[in-house]
Amino acid sequence: MTDGSPVKRSTNLEEHKALLARIFENSPFVKNLGIKVTGLGIDTAELTLPSAPHVQRNLNVLHGGAVATLIDTAGGVAAFSDFTKVETLNAATINLFVNYLAAAPPGVGVLAKAKVRKRGKSIVVIDVDVEDDSGLLVATGTVTYKLGSKVGVRKPDPDVKSALRSQ
Repeated sequence: MTDGSPVKRSTNLEEHKALLARIFENSPFVKNLGIKVTGLGIDTAELTLPSAPHVQRNLNVLHGGAVATLIDTAGGVAAFSDFTKVETLNAATINLFVNYLAAAPPGVGVLAKAKVRKRGKSIVVIDVDVEDDSGLLVATGTVTYKLGSKVGVRKPDPDVKSALRSQ
């Protein structure tokens, strides 16, 4: 039993940074892309996406889907960054908005800088800027996350479950 105060997953920011890096960098999709958590503060996060053939489209330009994934992931890390307020490490993206502003030059990695704009009890809105190695603004985004222990957890529909068993 707790007294109703938030459950702290970490006792300090460095411990929390290591925990979040392990969680996000070991996500199979994020790991495959090579995204790394490089900075973390309360309500801020920085993540990198290195240049690699598997994240490029034609002309060796960074694929927009990889940029959107970086924005979404950076938003998630920032949403979880305030370990004194986060009660669960479960969340779901409920909105992702991306503005593509420029193509990163071929062979250049990018850096996402995320900052929480508004933190509610279970909804967090995060702004993210993505820059290339020279500081060129490649994209901006806004991510809205729903935090909660029941996010994404659904009881199976008994009719669907029995129909699948009969096949």
